[in-house]
Amino acid sequence: FPATETFGFSAVISNNGNQVEKGIVVSARFLDADGTEITSESSEPVDLEPGARTSVEFSEVAVSPGLRYELRLSMPTVEEEIDIENNTMVIPLVIQAPG
Repeated sequence: FPATETFGFSAVISNNGNQVEKGIVVSARFLDADGTEITSESSEPVDLEPGARTSVEFSEVAVSPGLRYELRLSMPTVEEEIDIENNTMVIPLVIQAPG
């Protein structure tokens, strides 16, 4: 990512099933390169109709240019869920140094 002092992000979640899902909460953990948690936050609960998707936003995080970070997004499995592989996402990030 380009040099910046703050990093803002959101997550798009979808209901690929055939039942209404209620109260889905997405958790975000932002870690430094050593694995030390910088911040964690949970979204407000979201209800999703079958086939629906929505975006949940998280607070901006203070970052330092030139450093590596990791963003971990997760949500709990729901009753009778078959595909749980897509309930967690780990995203490595590099904030570029200026210039």
